[in-house]
Amino acid sequence: VLCVDTTAFLRRFERRLYVPLPDSKTRTKLIKMFLKDTAHNISDDDWEMLGRVTEGYSGSDLKCAVTDAGLIAVRELSTASHWSLRSAKWSPCSGDTPGAIQIPIEQLKPSQIAIRGVTSADLTTALSRTSPSVSPREVEKHEAWSNPTKLSEILIYFAV
Repeated sequence: VLCVDTTAFLRRFERRLYVPLPDSKTRTKLIKMFLKDTAHNISDDDWEMLGRVTEGYSGSDLKCAVTDAGLIAVRELSTASHWSLRSAKWSPCSGDTPGAIQIPIEQLKPSQIAIRGVTSADLTTALSRTSPSVSPREVEKHEAWSNPTKLSEILIYFAV
């Protein structure tokens, strides 16, 4: 067993700052902020659901998931074989959509292609591929680090 003088150890550090993971409301705000310049079709109920299911995610984790969700719509373009004209732009569609034509994407100008907005399904898919980067155990260690009375317990635990 290693004995550590906690007071002497703590004096070596000028500042101790613990920034907790965002709560549900903050996670929702972060996702909205990351999507602010992106077209999306997300209902109020979906925003609440996204806030709940992202428990344990950091702001960085959420940014990665939102970026991935945006790319899902873009990836659909590369696999599209049928297109329909809507508001002077071509959108991917199924072959049985009225007015759909079968044309390779290479024959369309980028300025003529419409990319659909991000959906809650896109975000759910992206979240399933993006794990939280901070484990519950790490959160516990950081919370103990911010609490001087628990710090000595943590130091002794890790010394063993």
